[in-house]
Amino acid sequence: MSEDPIFKKEVVWTKVIPEIEGHINAVPDAKDALAALVKAGCNRKQLLRYLYMFLGGSPADARAVKKGFSRCRTQVSALVTRLKNAADEIERVEHNLRYTGLMEFSGGTLAEDMRRMAGFLSQMDTVIKDMASGRTSGREKHFVLLAYTVREVTRRPHYKEIGALADAVGVGYDPSFEPKYTAEVVEKFVSRHGWLNPKKRKPKSKGQRR
Repeated sequence: MSEDPIFKKEVVWTKVIPEIEGHINAVPDAKDALAALVKAGCNRKQLLRYLYMFLGGSPADARAVKKGFSRCRTQVSALVTRLKNAADEIERVEHNLRYTGLMEFSGGTLAEDMRRMAGFLSQMDTVIKDMASGRTSGREKHFVLLAYTVREVTRRPHYKEIGALADAVGVGYDPSFEPKYTAEVVEKFVSRHGWLNPKKRKPKSKGQRR
């Protein structure tokens, strides 16, 4: 078992692996795609794990996660405002105390520290906004890792096969999911989210799409 970093609950892989294989086997193109990648040297279970972490699980859970990111952004924004206001207030009080002679020395760097923290949190706003949107849910890194793993093992991008698998898994867990991962979409996705790859390495070239 391992913990799903998105849903924060234990994932029982002995249950999930057959489940996700069932979704893939229900779609001929996806079944053939999985067989082709495994034949090319990819680890079947590793591929299935990445796919589950990207699109598996209850759609309701995924929506709840996005709402959680949205609430976090609201809280961070409010905290930034409070920190800035508090820093201004601290400086005004220090100035008045020094002016009246009740405070003969500076109160330190508290106000500066608060503004520095407010600045850091403000920079995080864009990241949190993306994670709260429909474009990013915090799970994209697993799809990127899947693509990089396939390319590293097979020396080919196999975007068509990866797309077929993603669509099958998406529909399997959410009947309202609309297939969208064509080879072109997968290629653009990997290029756009390449920074999520921990190795910070982009493919040497776009290569041939099958």
